[in-house]
Amino acid sequence: MLEWLWDVVTGPVLEKLGYTATPNTPAVDGRWPRVWWIPTGALTVLPLHAAGHHDDPSGSRRAVLDRVVSSYTPSVRALGNARSVAHRTGNGGFAVGINDIPDRLDLHLERAEPEAAAIAARLQIQPLLGPDATRQAVLSGLPGAAWAHFSCHGLANQDDPSRSYLALVDGPLYAAELFNARIEMPYLAYLSACTTAMGAVRLLDENISLAAAFQLAGFPHVIGTLWTINDWVAERLARDLYQLVHPDAATWHSPGLVLHDIVRRYRDRFRDDPDLWASHIHYGP
Repeated sequence: MLEWLWDVVTGPVLEKLGYTATPNTPAVDGRWPRVWWIPTGALTVLPLHAAGHHDDPSGSRRAVLDRVVSSYTPSVRALGNARSVAHRTGNGGFAVGINDIPDRLDLHLERAEPEAAAIAARLQIQPLLGPDATRQAVLSGLPGAAWAHFSCHGLANQDDPSRSYLALVDGPLYAAELFNARIEMPYLAYLSACTTAMGAVRLLDENISLAAAFQLAGFPHVIGTLWTINDWVAERLARDLYQLVHPDAATWHSPGLVLHDIVRRYRDRFRDDPDLWASHIHYGP
């Protein structure tokens, strides 16, 4: 599928743009070309950023990951709005981690709470773990949050994307609840949960997802997932990202660039298992 996506969708686009070679520096150096994808319909569930012939020799690989840094956006206007606030990095926020939801032991996660605890300590933000990760705690914390990290279950609603949700300990946090949010100085919402960036294939002209809702709510940078993710890989990827994405301006790097370098590294390690490395995507400038 990734090869087909390259042949019929992304390869011709990058060829037209003149992006035909692999830059010889890490993306975090800021020298890679950038492309923003605005998919609709069935394309909202496909990993355009991961399209390519990944079995090609490394020096001449026909793959989006080896030509450009990809990000996504629900619209050009949303991208413009995100760019206008992208450097307003405050220090407040929270990290949600939920291993178990009451009465749903079949949804047990092994690493969600350790992931959130580590991120909270790294960013010096509030941990909301297990029974503390309530709707009230999240909704009251959002207005002052520069950082919002969610390590829990997520569900994309194919019939009504506004009803897609993150599963908090006492009930869902729906995408629709974010549309009218008033967040003072947001920076990054990291949705380390399943299907948080999956669109609705039955709404062909829309690009609505939980990740898009967080960006429309004001977060200039959002990281989400296109499908069900591996619990252990999700934790490791999040820890790797926050080593370079944090409030310290002296050592800070942009989330989209950092995620790109991490995904390329994971691709090289797990090349034959794109379900492990191709799910995470970046919304924003």
